[in-house]
Amino acid sequence: MTLPLRSLLLLVLLVRGEAQSETRKATPSSPSADKMTLVVSPKVQVWNVQRIGMNLGIWTAWGAEQLGSNIIKNPGFEGLVDSALAAVKSSNGTTLTLEGYSIQREDGFWNDAVADFRTGSSAGKTARIKTFRGAGKGLATIQIDSNMNVAAGDIVALTRVDDSAPPTQWWLSKDQKQYSTGPPRPGSAGLRSLVLCPRTASPAEASSYLDGITPRSGKLLPIQGKWRFSFWSRTLRGSPRLRASFGRSGSKPFFSDERESSPAWRHVQVDFDATDNGPDGPLQLQFSATGDGRVALDDVSLARADDGAFPFRREVVAALEVLHPAYLRDWQGQLGDTVSNRLAVPFARRASRYRSGILEDAKYGYSIPEFLQLCSHLGASPWLVLPTTASDHDYLELGEYLLHREKTTHFREILIEFGNENWNPLFSGAGIQDAKRHGEAAARAFFYVRQGAGKTVPLRTVMNAQFANPWAVAKLADEQSADIIAVAPYFAYDLPAATDSARADALLFEPATDSFAKLATSTARNHEDLAVYEINLHTVRGNATEPERDHFVLDPGAGAALAKRLMDGLSAGFLRQCVYTLAQFDTNTSDGRGLVQLWGVVRDLAGPPRLRATGLAVAMLNRSVQEELHDVEPATGAVPDHLTAVAFKGRQGWSVAIVSWRTRPIEVTLSFPTTALQDLPSETLTLAQDTSATARPESQGLTPTQGRAVLVHDGANTQVRVQIPAHSFVVLLPATAGTRLAFGARFGAVR
Repeated sequence: MTLPLRSLLLLVLLVRGEAQSETRKATPSSPSADKMTLVVSPKVQVWNVQRIGMNLGIWTAWGAEQLGSNIIKNPGFEGLVDSALAAVKSSNGTTLTLEGYSIQREDGFWNDAVADFRTGSSAGKTARIKTFRGAGKGLATIQIDSNMNVAAGDIVALTRVDDSAPPTQWWLSKDQKQYSTGPPRPGSAGLRSLVLCPRTASPAEASSYLDGITPRSGKLLPIQGKWRFSFWSRTLRGSPRLRASFGRSGSKPFFSDERESSPAWRHVQVDFDATDNGPDGPLQLQFSATGDGRVALDDVSLARADDGAFPFRREVVAALEVLHPAYLRDWQGQLGDTVSNRLAVPFARRASRYRSGILEDAKYGYSIPEFLQLCSHLGASPWLVLPTTASDHDYLELGEYLLHREKTTHFREILIEFGNENWNPLFSGAGIQDAKRHGEAAARAFFYVRQGAGKTVPLRTVMNAQFANPWAVAKLADEQSADIIAVAPYFAYDLPAATDSARADALLFEPATDSFAKLATSTARNHEDLAVYEINLHTVRGNATEPERDHFVLDPGAGAALAKRLMDGLSAGFLRQCVYTLAQFDTNTSDGRGLVQLWGVVRDLAGPPRLRATGLAVAMLNRSVQEELHDVEPATGAVPDHLTAVAFKGRQGWSVAIVSWRTRPIEVTLSFPTTALQDLPSETLTLAQDTSATARPESQGLTPTQGRAVLVHDGANTQVRVQIPAHSFVVLLPATAGTRLAFGARFGAVR
C-alpha cells in the first residue's frame, strides 16, 4: 500500500491546516455542527478488496492524452489495418449479403481481404473476398473463394491490411505524386519508408502536429530542457535537400536542420535545448524536401533526452503513481486491430480503424508489450481489451505471448475482455449486440487465448454488459460463462441550465446500491464475479451552458460523488473497478455544440500531476482501501442522512472512507471493534469546497486538506472523532500510513 519511491520524490503535500492528535475525554464540539455516532461492524462484509483501477485511455497527439515518450505517432510511416464485423443476412454459399454500416466502403474496397467467420457452423473458417459491392442502407454483397455453410445472423469479420496506404498521423503534400513508399532502412523492424518527391518549384512536405487545442487549454505538452530528434534518410534520385524543423506556432523553432541527403541510408541525430516560453500554439514537426529528386525517410524519434527507453512519458508514470491503481485497463479503440500489430514494436506498428474509410478515424496506439511494461512498473494488474475482429490464430498468438511474458513478469492476474461495450450501437462496427452470438464469439476467443497461454498464466475472462439493464446482463451471463461480467455505472448524464444545489446533489448522489444489488442477483446463478470497466460522470446532455457544466463536473462535490459510487460498488462486491480515464482535457457535448471538461481525472500531463476533483477522490480512496471491507452504521440504527461510510481493515489497522452530501458540516464519532490504539485511524485527508477559493488564484487549484482525527477515551473504549464538512469526501488513515499521505507537488489548475 506504500507509494513507489519515484512518486515520493515528485510529490509533496500542500497542507492547509492540521489539528493535534490526542487521547482525551469528550469535549464540546462546535455548536454549528450536527453530530452522529457510527459503529464499525466487526463482521467482514467483503474480502480481498482491491484498490480502484484506471483506464489508461487513447493516446492522442492533439490533446492531454500525449502518452508516448517518443511523441511522434506512426514513426515508421507504416500502413493501415482495416477490420470490421458484419452479420450475414443471406447466403448461397459463395455470395453473401451482409448487414453492417461499418463495412460500407467504395466498391472493390474489400477485394482480396479476408472474411473470417466468428460464429455459426463455419466459425473459425476463412475465405478470400473476390469482389465487394455496397448495396446501400447498411447492406453489402461479397463474393468469396470458398463455399461456406452460414446462416442468417452469423458474424463475419472482414480484415484488410494495406501497406500501400498513405501513412496515418502524418499530413502530406496535397499532390499525391509528391510522395510514395519504399523499402525500409536496413535493420528496421518496419516494412517500408516514406518517399518524398519534390519538384524544382514545389517542395514535398510531411508534417506531424501535436498539442493542438492550446487556445482553450494552454500548453499540454511543454517542450523544455534537453531533447533528442533522430531519423533515417536516403537519396533515391537526384540531389534534393532535406530540411527538418520542430517548433510551436508563433515562436522561433526549437531547431531547424537542413542538409543534402546521402545516397546511402544515414542516421541523423539532433540534440537541442528547448525553452517553451512563447505563446500558446500547436507544435509541428516538419520534413520538407526541395529540389528535384526523391528522398526516403524512416524511423523518426522525438523524445526528451533523459526519458530513456521507457515507452511512456515520465508525467504519465508520475500521475499513475499518485493514483496508485490496482488495475490498468487498455482501451484505446483497438477493436479492428490484429494481435500481431498489437504486439509490434513502434517502428513496425500500423494504425487501425473499424468504423469508416476515413483516414482520420485510424488510430495509432501503444502496444500490448509496452502496456504490460507500464503495468509491471506500477505493480498493477493488466486488463486487456481483445479486438473482436481477430482470428483464432490471433488469439492463440496472444496467449503464447502472455505465456512467454509470464516467465519474467509475474502478474497477480491478467484480465482479458472481449471487445468494448458490445451492447452499445456506438461500437457496432466491431461489437456484437446479440447476446447469444456475443457469448459464442467471446467463448471462442477465450478458448484460443487460454490454449496459447496454458495453465500457468493467471488469466481471468471478462464480458461487458449494460449497467442499466440487469435483464440483459443476466441473459449474457446465461449465454456464456465468463469469469467476470463488467459494467459501466456512469452517472449524472443530464444537466439542465440554472441547476440549483439541491438538483445538483440529486444528480450526483443518486442511489446506486439497488442497481448494484440487482446485477449481483442477475448473475448469481452463474457464479460470475462482477466488475466495473468504466465509471465517471457522464454530463454531456442537457441544456446547461459550458461554464455551468464545467463548474458541475470540476467541483469537489463531483469527486465526492465519484467516491461514493466507487464505495457502493466495493460494498456490493465489485472488486475490480476502473475509472475512465487517466487524462483528457475536454470532450464534446452530445449535441456537438459545446465542450465539457470530461473525462480525464488528470487535467493534463504537462508537468507534476494536476488532478481534478475526481482524480483526488480516486487517489484518496486508494490510500484507504485495505484487504477487508466492513459496514459502518449509525449507533441508533437509523439510516444516515446524506452520508455514507465504509471501513477497511488490513495489516496497518483500520481506515475509513466517508462521503457527505449534507448542506451542513457534521461531527462524526466512530466506534471500532478493537481496543488497540495503534489500530485506530488518526490521519485524515479531506476533499471539500474551499470557502477561501475566491481569494486564491485559480492556478493553485485543488488541494486536499491533511489533518488529524481526535481520539476520545470514554472509559473502556476509545473512539475516533472527526469533522466532516458539507459536500465532502474524507478518508481516515492509520498513523502508520506515513508517506501514503503524500500527493502532488502542486495539484494545479483544474480548468
